[in-house]
Amino acid sequence: MRKFLILAMVAMAAIVFAACNNTSEPANTENAANDNANTAAKPAEDPKEAVIALETKAHEAWKAKDGKFFEEMLADNFVGNGSYKDKAGLVKSISENPCEVKDVKLDDPQTVNLTADAVLLTEKVVSDYTCEGKAGLSPTWATTVFVKSGDGWKAAFHQSLPAEGAKGEAAKVEFPASPTDATDDLTKALSEKENKWWQEWKDKKTDYFASDTADNFFQLGADGRTAKATALKQSKETPCEVKTFKTGGFKAVEVSPGVAVLTYTATQEGSCRGNAIPGKVFSTSVFVKDGDAWKGAFYMETPAA
Repeated sequence: MRKFLILAMVAMAAIVFAACNNTSEPANTENAANDNANTAAKPAEDPKEAVIALETKAHEAWKAKDGKFFEEMLADNFVGNGSYKDKAGLVKSISENPCEVKDVKLDDPQTVNLTADAVLLTEKVVSDYTCEGKAGLSPTWATTVFVKSGDGWKAAFHQSLPAEGAKGEAAKVEFPASPTDATDDLTKALSEKENKWWQEWKDKKTDYFASDTADNFFQLGADGRTAKATALKQSKETPCEVKTFKTGGFKAVEVSPGVAVLTYTATQEGSCRGNAIPGKVFSTSVFVKDGDAWKGAFYMETPAA
């Protein structure tokens, strides 16, 4: 579990947006994004309210099993990680969702303007739902990347993970035994960076991570958002003991010019603060173009059931 996210995590079941289908303070991601000289200029109108409103409607559509809403809301190149991988998979899981959702609400939504045409939204989601008579997992943390489409916005990526203290059961998601990497140049380039970060985490080093991520990089874990400086500090004060790791199934998609989403799976063996780390995870990194180079802007992972 690279990028030091494991310091805040314990083994928990996987959950994704279509369910059944910090110790540190939250990072001030909005201010960081505005201060980062490497990001594109802020749009004339802050998209925060628009994307939060769209996300709220999406949760209501999940409650209503309204797959048609997602047909319109999702970008054609939508990326998922877990029980669905693409737009068709998510629409199907929404329409055929066997769960009964009584209530769902968003808490503490925050946005980062990745570029003028791409926004990353993180939020805590509190839900009351049952699947086959069993209470569903809640609360969760969720991430959605929205991209500009005409005069509006569409979702290009979504993934969730169990929040600290979550109760209930998550949907069982099949973990691939022998994942295959995509062979395009973007996937090769970004997966090489990702593997360097993993190796550095195992070796208890931080040099490459510190230099190859954006200044406003942050990660999302069970206890919420962690800014880059805090993650680096934690890694030095409480390094993990990592015996082995293996990554695979890499796939990169440039969801908007200068913004790429890299999804993959990882297996690992080790411990942090005396707690065994999750053996299998669905991992995602978001990269932003900085000149001719790609830099990490965000990371999250969902433990597999």
